[in-house]
Amino acid sequence: MPAAAAPILVTGSHRSGTTWVGRILASAPSTVYLHEPFHRRPDPDTAGADTRFDCWFTYVCRENEQAYRAAIEDVLARAARAHASNRPTRPIVKDPLAVFSAPWFADRFQTRNVVLVRHPAAFAASLKHKGWTHPFADFLRQPLLMAHHLDPFAGEIMRFTRQAHDVVDQAALLWRLIYSVVLQYQRDFPGWTYVRHEDLVPDPPSAFRTLFAQLDLDYGVDAERAIAAHRRTEVADWRERLTDTEIQRVRIGVGTLADRFYADADW
Repeated sequence: MPAAAAPILVTGSHRSGTTWVGRILASAPSTVYLHEPFHRRPDPDTAGADTRFDCWFTYVCRENEQAYRAAIEDVLARAARAHASNRPTRPIVKDPLAVFSAPWFADRFQTRNVVLVRHPAAFAASLKHKGWTHPFADFLRQPLLMAHHLDPFAGEIMRFTRQAHDVVDQAALLWRLIYSVVLQYQRDFPGWTYVRHEDLVPDPPSAFRTLFAQLDLDYGVDAERAIAAHRRTEVADWRERLTDTEIQRVRIGVGTLADRFYADADW
């Protein structure tokens, strides 16, 4: 498939700006936005072929794709027919819940993958603000995910499944699980696009112009309007949302992995 016609998957952790980025990319001509087909309760437009995603962060790979492939094929095919146009329609699939399945998307659907990174303290502050906890047992229910990616964290995941932990400590572990895999992606798939949320916010027009070019999307007045309508300013609001003790807990919880994405000055 020509690169300029390939679907685009926007993923990363949730609360990393995937919706923001996906919506702005979908302002490009001949694109259509698809919202979280891996969600346990998907929108009607992104629910496909009678398939249920029963776990948060469902992991799909060649070994289990028979249970999911038809659903995603159906979603992408309907998206391609969404616009009455002589030009092919490029789906922009926004789904942080597909982060562990991103290699499968690229393999099976030739997606251009965009992986967003967000500061671990910002991620924790956002989850705290939303009150969003995570059912870590969903990872243990997926033996292929554990075997292929998360086995080094099995003991911690079991502990968080058996004992209650507050949202800040949950966020630190969840960030480490997700971005340990993203770090491996950077080694295995250097051709993907990796973007820190904090690098987009200060000058969105310049940052998105570069991103559009990398993805063979036309950057024009519609993109400028979308950026203006959804401008963000909350790069470091986590310093107000988290206590000093909570920030320290996050930093300890994510460990040295954070150093691969952020410098000491970013804390």
